[in-house]
Amino acid sequence: MPNWAEYFFEQGLTWWEQDELDIAITCFAQAIQYDPHYLDAFLNRGAANQFRGDYVGAISDYTDALRLRPAQHILPWLFHMRGMSYEALGHHNTALTDYDTAIQKDAAYVDAYRSRGYVRGQMGDLEGATADLTEVLRHFPDDPNLYNERGNLHADQGLMDEAIADYSQALRCNPQDDYALYNRGITYAFQNKLQEAIADYTRVIELVPDLAVAYNNRGNAYHRLGDIAHAMADYSQAIQFDPNFSLAYRNRADIRQQINDIPGAIDDYRKATYLSYNEQK
Repeated sequence: MPNWAEYFFEQGLTWWEQDELDIAITCFAQAIQYDPHYLDAFLNRGAANQFRGDYVGAISDYTDALRLRPAQHILPWLFHMRGMSYEALGHHNTALTDYDTAIQKDAAYVDAYRSRGYVRGQMGDLEGATADLTEVLRHFPDDPNLYNERGNLHADQGLMDEAIADYSQALRCNPQDDYALYNRGITYAFQNKLQEAIADYTRVIELVPDLAVAYNNRGNAYHRLGDIAHAMADYSQAIQFDPNFSLAYRNRADIRQQINDIPGAIDDYRKATYLSYNEQK
């Protein structure tokens, strides 16, 4: 007699390889109908449900799989996958519990640290998020994106020197990383290291010549240094690249008022107010 559970399971895998998720899920369901203890069918149907955005269905399948007492080496993956589905539904506390369990089962499970760090950040536990990201970096020390993320976490905690160190490390990994340059520029400006901020914004502009916010921020640094001409030029350039940039209009209005160009200042203030009002609608 044919093993119909195995037949439908294999059919499900074949359909999934062809990106036919609905058919694959139907096949996995048939396999489960023939064998209610078919662990791999639950695992794959759960993953397929998760992939197509049916997180409730995925959680149900992963939970059923756990009841079947899978082998120990599967448990970290299984708790992590279920945690990701809970996270997608906004159930952060439950997701965190699953990520904790995944890490308890396998202390070297990098993906679980990555996911737990993100959830901790969403929940306001910035110190915990930083610790998790540091663990991930231990395994991927050449990933500039990870340094950028940890730099942002440090900045959010007011640890500006640590943030700059991370952005600088990201740039050592990738000297063309405009995101790291931009964030380091913001952090330098926060520390009142305005020449360093200008240098970073200038490099960002070289890499992304139409990035309006970089011109605006460099204009702010010039303005704080008393370099009115360069500040005015940067605000105008920001507006040229983004005619709806309300903050750049307001900043240029401040400059125009400072140099006694009252009609120009009034025009810019009016434009800034109009744009800000529409942004809040």
